[in-house]
Amino acid sequence: MTSQALHRLGSARTAAQWTALLFGLWFTVGNYVAGTVIWPGTITDPNGMYFMHLFGFIPVMVNGWHLYFHLITGLICLLVASSDRRARIGCGAVAAIYLATGIVGLVTRGDIYGLIMADTFGNGVHVVEGTGLALGAVVVRPRPLRALLRVSG
Repeated sequence: MTSQALHRLGSARTAAQWTALLFGLWFTVGNYVAGTVIWPGTITDPNGMYFMHLFGFIPVMVNGWHLYFHLITGLICLLVASSDRRARIGCGAVAAIYLATGIVGLVTRGDIYGLIMADTFGNGVHVVEGTGLALGAVVVRPRPLRALLRVSG
């Protein structure tokens, strides 16, 4: 594929579509790896607790419902990435879910909605992810400079 073809492919997508696609990949691929390689029991025992030190020093504790949460929202993001309108709506909806989940988790410091286990670090990450999704949903592609400078008449 030539660089011109790559440029056309990239420029054909809006910021919302790229946001949906990238977060969708982040949520699905990352959690597929976590659920099958790092914590294989999460698939068959979603209530079991799993712990590790991310990068050797950040304590992370989750259950399988937490990973299912990411997988489902990741699939939603991938499904809506094909059109700008769907991507904006999807990113906005998933952003609201992540922001609410992260904030509830930070406030309660325990199971979120009585189901999803996430530690303080994870809840902070959910807020950051929700913020990124929200920004991707509202960013408007800037018009080319020559269009802005064009004088009518």
